[in-house]
Amino acid sequence: MELLEETKQLLKKYNIKINPSLDQHFLIDKNAIKEIKKALQLKKDDVLLEIGSGLGNITKELIVSKAILVEIDQQMHPVIEEQLKGKEIVIIKKPAFKYLIDVLEDQKKPRVKAFNKIYSNLPFTSTESLFTILPKVQFETAVFIIPENYFNKVIGNIFYEAFFDIQKIIDVPKQSFYPEPDAKSVLIKITKVEEIRDYVDFIIKDLYLQNDKKLKNALREVFISFVEKYLNRNATKNEAREIISLLNIPE
Repeated sequence: MELLEETKQLLKKYNIKINPSLDQHFLIDKNAIKEIKKALQLKKDDVLLEIGSGLGNITKELIVSKAILVEIDQQMHPVIEEQLKGKEIVIIKKPAFKYLIDVLEDQKKPRVKAFNKIYSNLPFTSTESLFTILPKVQFETAVFIIPENYFNKVIGNIFYEAFFDIQKIIDVPKQSFYPEPDAKSVLIKITKVEEIRDYVDFIIKDLYLQNDKKLKNALREVFISFVEKYLNRNATKNEAREIISLLNIPE
C-alpha cells in the first residue's frame, strides 16, 4: 500500500484530526525512508529515540528492537501501540525539549545510556530549540528532516561545527509529506565530534558546557572580541553574537 493511502486510512480508522498547532506533516516518501534507514544503520543493540512518532507507520520501518518514542499528541498513542505490537517501546507523553532536559539530568548519573541513535521529522516550530540543546545530549548518530532554510543557517556555523559533523543526504520536497508543509526540507545526518580540533572548538565547547553563569557572563565580551579580531574564518560581528546567543549568555 502506498504510504499516502496508508496514512489517510490510519487517520480515518482512528478518527484522528491533524493538529496544525503541532506542525504535523506525515512523511510519505519511500525513498526518504530508505535513506533514513541507511543513515541510521540500526543494529540489534541500538536504542532509537524518535521525536514525533506520529502514526508509527514510519517507525515500524526503522525499529530493530528497542525504541523511545516521543509523541505529545495523545491521539497517536493507540495507533503507535498497534503498529509496533511486539516491539520493545516506551512512549513519552511530553514535549521533546522537556524530555531532553530530563535526559540531561539522567545522564549525570552512572547508568546505561537511554538511547544512542535519534531520528525525527522535526516539527518546524521546535527545530531551533532542539538544536540548541542537542550538543549536551549523549548520542552517536542523529538523522533529521529539517527545514531547508534552517539547514542553511546551521551548515558552516562555527558553533555547530564545534560539536557536530553535519552531512546533507537528500532534499525532501514538499510533496513528500501529508499534508504538504509550506517550506522545503532536507534530510541530514549528524555525528558527534568528541575531539577538540582547534582552539575555537575548545573555547566554544568549554563556554557552552560551563554551568557557572557568572563565569559565562564575564567571558562573554572577551569571546566576542576574540571571534571578531582573531578568528581566521571570516566570522562577522553578527555571527559572534549569534554564537553567544546559542551559548545562552544573556546580553
